[in-house]
Amino acid sequence: MPVVVVNGDSDFDRKFAAANGKAVFVDFTASWCGPCQYIAPVFSDLANQYKGSVFLKVDVDECRGTAASHGVKAMPTFIAFVGGQKKATIQGADESGLRSMVSKYGSTSAAWSGAGQRLSASAASPQSSSTGTSFTQPPRSTGAPRVAGSNPLESFLNIIQSINERGNALAICFFTQPRGAAQNGRGAPGGGAGPSNRPPQAQGQRPFGGSGQRLGGN
Repeated sequence: MPVVVVNGDSDFDRKFAAANGKAVFVDFTASWCGPCQYIAPVFSDLANQYKGSVFLKVDVDECRGTAASHGVKAMPTFIAFVGGQKKATIQGADESGLRSMVSKYGSTSAAWSGAGQRLSASAASPQSSSTGTSFTQPPRSTGAPRVAGSNPLESFLNIIQSINERGNALAICFFTQPRGAAQNGRGAPGGGAGPSNRPPQAQGQRPFGGSGQRLGGN
């Protein structure tokens, strides 16, 4: 995040409190200070790198009370705060020391650092309760055949669909033969009905000469 410019002592108090537990790095500077202008780009680069921390720029001429309360006697002065407590102080345009201090106490994560809300591993759908909002996962399909209605053909097609969803290749052949051969239970090798096993045609019965009906098609 970019460097935040502080406008007055009261503004410093507000922005410092808004850090909400994050590490805070303060650059006490002055517009007339040459070394302050030299080190300012380094402080800005660190702010863009450590997005999980707060970087404040304080002009000592505009925030005299803040500078005095933190013992600032030279510019630039850099102070690191963690949890509201002072952890380290660097005086002068010491680029190496500044980078070392920020790397020690800063955070590169831009995630919010508050208490937040923990989601369970099986989170899926929210359910309200007196203590907050929890999440439960809907039951997964077990792959059991889905039977919808009493239509036998629909039930059969559902079973085939369930098997195919599991990744199994299933080939099914449908055979049509005269009813007599099915009753005799005999047929030609390979499962077909042989000509010698076909019973005599009943009087008045016409042999089926259509193309049949393909199951599962439209």
